[in-house]
This record gives sequence, structure tokens and C-alpha cells, in this order.
Amino acid sequence: MDVKTKQRILNITSLICGVWFLATSWFWAWLINLIFSFPIGLLGVVLWYFGRKYDDTNKLSKISIILHGLGLASSIISFLLFYIFS
Repeated sequence: MDVKTKQRILNITSLICGVWFLATSWFWAWLINLIFSFPIGLLGVVLWYFGRKYDDTNKLSKISIILHGLGLASSIISFLLFYIFS
């Protein structure tokens, strides 16, 4: 497998993990996101890291890390709203 194909597979998989992490990061009820969201988010960041090693300027890589950052921000904000105000 050539480098471009490997990079594309890593970036697309990281992007899918980022979308999952962003969509499920606010599930703090019964700490569900610790089981369903954070492991996928961590996997996505690891895949992003390995995909970024081949090319730093790839748009999929940039979008992927932005999604992971938004997922983390969503998780922190929802944690504060759920546990402080309830």
C-alpha cells in the first residue's frame, strides 16, 4: 500500500471517529460517554497523529482535529452544565 492511500485511510477513519466523538460527547448521564465516546475519540486522535506524520497540510487532517477539539469542548461544557446545575 502506498503512502497516500495509507494516509487517506488514516485521515478518513480519524474523521469518522471525530464525528462520533462530537455527536456523543455530551452524554454525561450515567457516565455513558466514558464508555462510548472517549475511547473512540482517543482512537481518532491516535489515527490523526499517525495520518499527520505523512502530510501536515492535508485538509482531512485539519478537519479531523477540529472535530476532536469541538467534541472535547462539548464534553467539558456539558459536564459543567449537567453536574453543576442539576
